[in-house]
Amino acid sequence: MNSEFSNWQEDEVFTSEELNALNEKLKRTENIILPESLSQEKTAEKLEETLRFEVESPEKIKKTRKKIIYSVVASAASFAIVLSSLLIIKPWEKQKLPVAPVTPEITVEDYSEIEKLFADYSANYKAAMKEQQSYKFGGVFNMFDDKATDSVAGAANGNIYATQGYALSADELQDESSTERTESSHGETNEQVKGVGEADIIKNDGKFLYIVNPLEADWDTYYDELYNNDASEETTENTENETTENSEKENIKLKYNCSISIIETKKDGKFGNISKINVTPHKKFDIFYMNIEEMYVKGDKLIAIVRCVLNEKNASEFKSGTYIGDDVAIADCVYPVYNDGLTMAVCYDVADRSNPTEMWRVYQDGDYISSRLIGDKLVTITNKYVDITADEDDVIDDCIPKCGTSADDFKRVSVNDICIMEEINDTKYVVVSSVNINDEDTLITEAVLGGGEDVYCTESTLFTTSTEYMSRFSDDITKTVFGESSQTTKIYKFDISGDNIKFVCKGEVPGNMLNQFSMDEYNGYLRVASTSDNAAGFLSNGVYVLDENLQEAGRVDGIAKNETIKSVRFTGDTGYVVTFEQTDPLFVIDLKNPEKPQILGELKIPGFSAYLHPVGDGLMLGIGVDGDENGQGEGMKVSLFDVSEPENPVETDKITVSGYREDRAWCYFSSDAFYSHKALCYDEENKVMYIPYGKNSAVVSTETYEADESKLAGVLAVKVNETNKTLLTEGEFKRPADYDENIFGYTRVTYTDNTVYALADSREFITSFNKTTQMIVDEAETIDN
Repeated sequence: MNSEFSNWQEDEVFTSEELNALNEKLKRTENIILPESLSQEKTAEKLEETLRFEVESPEKIKKTRKKIIYSVVASAASFAIVLSSLLIIKPWEKQKLPVAPVTPEITVEDYSEIEKLFADYSANYKAAMKEQQSYKFGGVFNMFDDKATDSVAGAANGNIYATQGYALSADELQDESSTERTESSHGETNEQVKGVGEADIIKNDGKFLYIVNPLEADWDTYYDELYNNDASEETTENTENETTENSEKENIKLKYNCSISIIETKKDGKFGNISKINVTPHKKFDIFYMNIEEMYVKGDKLIAIVRCVLNEKNASEFKSGTYIGDDVAIADCVYPVYNDGLTMAVCYDVADRSNPTEMWRVYQDGDYISSRLIGDKLVTITNKYVDITADEDDVIDDCIPKCGTSADDFKRVSVNDICIMEEINDTKYVVVSSVNINDEDTLITEAVLGGGEDVYCTESTLFTTSTEYMSRFSDDITKTVFGESSQTTKIYKFDISGDNIKFVCKGEVPGNMLNQFSMDEYNGYLRVASTSDNAAGFLSNGVYVLDENLQEAGRVDGIAKNETIKSVRFTGDTGYVVTFEQTDPLFVIDLKNPEKPQILGELKIPGFSAYLHPVGDGLMLGIGVDGDENGQGEGMKVSLFDVSEPENPVETDKITVSGYREDRAWCYFSSDAFYSHKALCYDEENKVMYIPYGKNSAVVSTETYEADESKLAGVLAVKVNETNKTLLTEGEFKRPADYDENIFGYTRVTYTDNTVYALADSREFITSFNKTTQMIVDEAETIDN
């Protein structure tokens, strides 16, 4: 024990009389008996543990100890009142749920059991809301609504480089005898697991680029044009007027059809022919709004993953953000609301790139989460939300997920493929389907009540997660306040080997995960990294090892208190975890013994790595935000870590792109690589990482107070020298960015042979650069063709 804490128990803790007085006060006001853990000895131990990492003088700690205890006890009492009130309206406690075994065969006998369950959910919830109108759906507890944290996304905001790229003349282009493509090296989507394909908004097969085009209007504009145009405001007193209004709406819908551009690439960096795939809705579905999320390209097949909003009436009701029922606002809504969500996978034959033809499409209930392509098997994961605020008949009709290979075959998932477990505080299903891309009739589907967020997938196993907030409380107040995490991550395991898809089991870990890289399966064990935030606001991190039944085999926790995980990477029997508060600790964790994981080494440097990528034997590339001893900066840092000696990780080299913020000047750097691993493109053969970015700088005049802004979109190419363990700026490909051109930065990058392709964050055009000269060769619009 540190000397500064060694004597505090003797002179500054509460006396037994003081504790008894507090206990009596609590009993009188809240009818709560102070637990034994708040005895003199237990209180001392808890406070010592909590205060140990506070950087304060012993004198200051002495003055605040009793104040902290009084605050904790008072908060616990208030917390108990709120908790007891909220527990009254837990519908799941009024209806016993069927229990799923570790390997369920059939969890319910027929649909009527599930229908009754949801009908009771709905009735109990509505009754409780009428009794306690002050509690709104989607409030602190978020019992049924979407618990997932929205992913941070957004366009990169410009740049500032004095040097700009200009288009090359014909004489400046490389001397190529032919512009036609033959065999070529080319960039591919950056994926987590080898052999498990991930969808993206751009694909490159070495001869063609495939780009998911943006809709010509976002949800807000689309809705306003439908309901605020002249035709929709007219009073329709006869059939002719109604026909005119409907025709106007259909024209607006057609205007915003989803599309994918196919762009031919030539050896000299020029773009060739451009064709387009228009994905249209099926007339038998009442699709109000749709957009292509991402896609796959495999040989001569292109598969588009399409997110749809069904039912125009529901869309208009939820536009305001609050659903009104029984004169009570009972649902705070995420905007836009995919209440009647549908996910489509549409396959096209692109053997003739100039004339793609549709082959098949499959439909799956729910809002799109993610997907994987393993060989010829497409696995799609969605969240099917059941609105328990609706009328009882609608709840019963909607409480079973549906799927199908056609609009005529869109029907309920087999009852044998639905699993409902006890203690599920959610009305979302995670729905997982599998289909062979050569035969849509192979579609099979499994649904588990519990919802989904992050997805980790191997060739044979799929894991999905769902975070529950404030899901567990203890009679031991200090355990709730000081120890227990206020979040729990549920993990669902599916067997997707062969032609099979079957739910296997459920497990859990404390806290919540950052993203899909927080999970990894190795030798039959699942390793999970998470950040816990307890009721008192204290943060802690841990790595948990789960066996094949998702039961905990080992853990190492208490990592970097009051910091949050910024990136994770597992390679073999080693884990790498980056946390951040003011500096960037890189922890190297030994996982050789699953039952006794341990921290081997730690490295603290300014800034933090938002993504880690293995680049050689004992080498790890970190890409993230720069910083100083005071915390996060405004630029980017690319670090090379030597982790060949796990007990002593070292940053052997780094490249920074400066950013700063002053009173009259700033320089701000942004990259989608901070948020999505798919933004990066790694040339493994040449050890070059391509990083898209946007950079914006401005200087404010002392006289006019106007800002002279400069924006730049670019791609930074960083080469790794494995022998010397150094980094080299291989190239920087830059273009002026301008709001009028709808570009603030580049969002994706790929390459083919001697050409680098950068996609604007608006996705409205793509730029080609010559690798050697680093100058612009050509530019192609993706939507106006």
